Amino acid sequence: MRLRGVGYVVASLPLPGKEQAKLERTQGNQAGGAGARGGCVELTNHSPSTIAAVTRGRNACTCKDAAVKLTVIGCSPAWPNPGGAQSGYLVESEQSLLLDCGPGVLSRLREQTGAWPEAWPEPDSIAITHFHLDHWGDLVPWVWGWIHANGLGGNHDRPELWVPPNGKQRLEVFGSELGFPDMFERVFRISEYAPGVPFTTAGHTITAARMPHYTVESYGFRVSANGSTLAYSGDSAPGQHLSDLARDVDLFVCEATLSTGDRDGEPRGHLSLDEAQEAFEGSGARRLLITHRPSELDTPAHFELASDGLVLEIL
Repeated sequence: MRLRGVGYVVASLPLPGKEQAKLERTQGNQAGGAGARGGCVELTNHSPSTIAAVTRGRNACTCKDAAVKLTVIGCSPAWPNPGGAQSGYLVESEQSLLLDCGPGVLSRLREQTGAWPEAWPEPDSIAITHFHLDHWGDLVPWVWGWIHANGLGGNHDRPELWVPPNGKQRLEVFGSELGFPDMFERVFRISEYAPGVPFTTAGHTITAARMPHYTVESYGFRVSANGSTLAYSGDSAPGQHLSDLARDVDLFVCEATLSTGDRDGEPRGHLSLDEAQEAFEGSGARRLLITHRPSELDTPAHFELASDGLVLEIL
């Protein structure tokens, strides 16, 4: 799957039983419910026994030019749900932007790219919310695969990579431990974002906002393109900052890792469903998509729940 540019087709892959049940529940709720305030986001091309996967096709674009498309590549919490990938959310308008790149995300993208080494995933840009492994870990195998693919005749561009403040230095330290200091710079065009300062990448305008997440420096994103805006919580403790992040957006992608807030540590670092719902209700956002949810926890049917391969169109 070359993710660069417009034009894509939607293909179907077999869906495991538990994922099928989650998809059926989401389909049943797309017309409304606790997470909906209007028809701003529309599920596309799902059936009860399939999961959507995005592939690129030269003459295949069937969406409006103004549409922004979100594909959930992976949505597991810090431990993977059975058969699941961890955090990765592909936002597509005229160009493609990957929000986070946790373990399993690269494998899912490669399923749609074709023969190696000629084919390799090529999002225009990647943005990382924080350096917990489940949100960035697949950048490591991305380096090795990209280097080997290009060395064997591939001709793949270096995507932009946006990281938190001081992220370049952190990647250099990781590189020194895992391979060589500049391993990430050889493959990605790395920039650091600043909290509260909008930046433009892959045709999308992003504003990063600091989120409290235990003692880790972590950010949430507001992402805008073609008149549509989504908010992505990353990982966060509860508070007014979440409602501010998602103020009046078309779609709020919000984590809900916990069964109840009192199951968290101190300082807080994650949300329960009730806390995610409270942040949504205080934001004026049009729709809520729950993510980063352990499969071991029940999720009432009135919540719209992310699943790997879910495709939404933000209008």
